[in-house]
Amino acid sequence: MIYLVVLLLCFVIGLNAQVNGILTQNNGKWILKTWGTHQERGYAQGYLLSQPIMQIINTYMYQTVAMSDSAVYNDLLNFYLSHFEVETKYQQEATGIINGLAASGTNIYLAGLQRNINSADILTANCLVDLYFYQSQITGSSNLELNCASISSWGSSTQADAFLQGNVVITRFMDWNQDGSLIANPLLMVSHPTEAGEQDWISFTYPGMIGALSAISASGKAAFLNTGNIHDTNNLNGLHPILLSIRNGIEAQDYNNDGADNITDIYQAIDDQLSLSGTLVHAVSENPVTMTGIIEANNNLGTVMRTSAQNDNLPPGTHLVATNHFRLLNPPVCCTRYGNIVDSLTTNPVISAKRQLSLLIGAAGLQNNMMSMQYEPSSGRLLWSTATLSQPAFQNEMSILNRTELFSLPNSNQDETSALQPIGLNVYPNPAQLNSTVKISSKTRIVASLEVYNLKGQKIAIIHSEKGEFKLITHTAGNEEFSAGIYLLMTKGINGQRMVSKLLLLN
Repeated sequence: MIYLVVLLLCFVIGLNAQVNGILTQNNGKWILKTWGTHQERGYAQGYLLSQPIMQIINTYMYQTVAMSDSAVYNDLLNFYLSHFEVETKYQQEATGIINGLAASGTNIYLAGLQRNINSADILTANCLVDLYFYQSQITGSSNLELNCASISSWGSSTQADAFLQGNVVITRFMDWNQDGSLIANPLLMVSHPTEAGEQDWISFTYPGMIGALSAISASGKAAFLNTGNIHDTNNLNGLHPILLSIRNGIEAQDYNNDGADNITDIYQAIDDQLSLSGTLVHAVSENPVTMTGIIEANNNLGTVMRTSAQNDNLPPGTHLVATNHFRLLNPPVCCTRYGNIVDSLTTNPVISAKRQLSLLIGAAGLQNNMMSMQYEPSSGRLLWSTATLSQPAFQNEMSILNRTELFSLPNSNQDETSALQPIGLNVYPNPAQLNSTVKISSKTRIVASLEVYNLKGQKIAIIHSEKGEFKLITHTAGNEEFSAGIYLLMTKGINGQRMVSKLLLLN
């Protein structure tokens, strides 16, 4: 089944362009592996995730963040253009995404803006955490729920666990808006850079996001971002997106040139730049010794790293906890979730991986929990679950992954898709709404019926042509009901060549 999904997705690759990427799914979650330069990796993401990217830009960034108001959206975009400075490599990656979108044949016109999206739109989306407080000021509404919680434990607190034996384990809940486009498109992105000084890294994210929200490097260091509670500023010039600052520290083999690849690279990368909103970054590494820290950053107050030495009211044992309040950069304030975690650890500071997950669920589980993950650097073991429309992520089954296995990439120096040269179909409208009719045609004579597959590799419809074109009624196909998502359309031309396109159905 996995082979069929990969095969079908590979058929959707363009005619001549090299696409340095492989796209699969794991329990309904996208896993994208890309390799090459920043531009090449961006192109692969844009091409292979074209419709999810457009869905998120339209549904989340425009409708939720900008509240379907072009003036608000343009205010955010212009603020990015006027006040942020982004490295050339990220500009190239964002441009690569746009080029990949265009090459895929996806419509990149955003009706609300009355224009095609461009690289500045991609980079503005990657400034979302920085623009969080600014957005609430210009709209007069704090409709963005960017709340997170995490706990790391190690040393004496995990020594009794037969598996951990003193090594670090971290559990992280990412709590964001329960937006349908985000729920439908969770993404694990595995990057294989070819630039000097950069290393492979994993990002738990969403299509179109190139920054590091929840990220792990090939060397094992990891960083997980939370929003802070203080957002005062004294300098709005030369700002840098916090997600890209974290990525600098994660992706670099030795960012601060101290001969070690650990969390001090992440701290230095954040401290070297000026972010807009207040943030906390929970970082861990075991390369070779265990290091944990919570990096607190604020435009006005600066950057500090809180370690277990500054645990003001945590019980005996070795733990660090982050919610959404500074505890070192500024005097701590009351936080119910933080207090609940402290109470649980006071009762029993001894931790196993299973208990740490259960503790965070009980003490800080929120209904807008979009992703839950647990990471053990020593073994590379990863657990990952995502939200559904009916349940937060922590209530759903967690996928078991491994860092080393995720970084495996068959023959990454070659174009895995260059030998497959299908002809694209004309699909209109695309995206389409459910309960509508989609017309599929081609300039090449079609000699076979049209087969419709979902991304599980299941054939859900066979449609016969009508005067050289197909009409797909998206509310039903036989006894099979359609639902929102991506479908693969496949037929054959007169010369036997495959003809393939993607169709995105929206609610």
